[in-house]
Amino acid sequence: MERWTKNILIGFSTIILISGCGNTVNDSNITEEETIPHPDWISQDSEIQKASLSKIVIPGAHDAGMGKITGCSTYAAPIVTQTQDKTFAEMLNYGIRYFDIRAIIDKENNLRIGHFQWIGEEIYLKTFIDDALDVLSHIIGKFLTDEIKKELEKTSFYNDAIGLRNEGCYGYSIDDLLNDVNTFMENSHNEIVILDFSHFMNFKKYDIEDSHFDDEDVKRLADTIDQKIGNYLIKENIDLLDTPIETLTENGSKVIVIFSDSSYGANYEGIYHTSTMNIYNQYSNTSDLNKMESDQFQKSIEYSEDRYFLLSWTLTMNKDEIIGCMLEQYVDDIKLPSYFGYSKKLKYLIKEEINKTPFQCKSIRDLATIANDHISDIPNDPSKGEPNIIFFDFILGEMTQKAIDINKNRVH
Repeated sequence: MERWTKNILIGFSTIILISGCGNTVNDSNITEEETIPHPDWISQDSEIQKASLSKIVIPGAHDAGMGKITGCSTYAAPIVTQTQDKTFAEMLNYGIRYFDIRAIIDKENNLRIGHFQWIGEEIYLKTFIDDALDVLSHIIGKFLTDEIKKELEKTSFYNDAIGLRNEGCYGYSIDDLLNDVNTFMENSHNEIVILDFSHFMNFKKYDIEDSHFDDEDVKRLADTIDQKIGNYLIKENIDLLDTPIETLTENGSKVIVIFSDSSYGANYEGIYHTSTMNIYNQYSNTSDLNKMESDQFQKSIEYSEDRYFLLSWTLTMNKDEIIGCMLEQYVDDIKLPSYFGYSKKLKYLIKEEINKTPFQCKSIRDLATIANDHISDIPNDPSKGEPNIIFFDFILGEMTQKAIDINKNRVH
């Protein structure tokens, strides 16, 4: 095992490529409850209207802009980046009221939403290829396998490192988000929506480990938000958490925009720093359901009384699963000569060798299937904590229904 560890795990102790999880739904298994939209669940409940945000729970979408993949870096793919499968308009109509938005300026200077992480490491596939060739030799014979190896040794696929930098994928654009929110605001009454912008990266100016927004970039994003949905921002000096929702929305539906970037100085009207909301948002960083539940439930008990608490119902790919998915994707995508008709078989065997190591690919969707199948585990018991946001991937109608059921116990 040390052979591939030496070649592949160069510096990978700090890898957190893409965190999150997701799930898609098999249409044959969709229940009626899952398909019922909840576009006006806040405005239609008089008790929720009388309550404040600090007293109720709302469903949230993790990495909300990744409902459609519109481009990826060299080595990333949807399997490790896609966390949703709906548009913002669909999620709003499903009742989602908190959106996690990762704002990115791409190399062409477009303002987009993405799911990226700096890796800054190198991966070598040579050992996996050699092991695959050894297996192949028992199928087609040593002579032919040696001929294939001679040809492979001339390729970058065999010899060169895979250099990982800022890896990830793009989803919807910022304009897509704001246009959908604007339309929803125009057609709703007394609803409240929170947009949480974070993980700012500018790949045109700063395609480096510390990619970030400078003041000019922050202004560009703030101006875009104001131009698109400025009429719906809460710009008054008001307590966002403890003011009754009916007061916040007395002039119609409203949007609370927060920038969860440490450098933001809250210097744009109607755009708040995350500290204004006193949000506690610490995910469990595990792909194990039991560990995630234990971690989030304990944190809810400890912090939900004094903080605006986000319960993260997400399972996170660990570094081995991320590496495995990336390696398999790279092997699938590489174009090899026919190698006497054995190119496809060779790729299969290389992936088989990868799967003999801890690098067994579990996609975001795989993990979310597990989490989303256990939504009923989320307690509706104040003694076990009272979260204000429950964070999900691959939104389903039952997630809003869960929040509605919890609120019936809290404010009715």
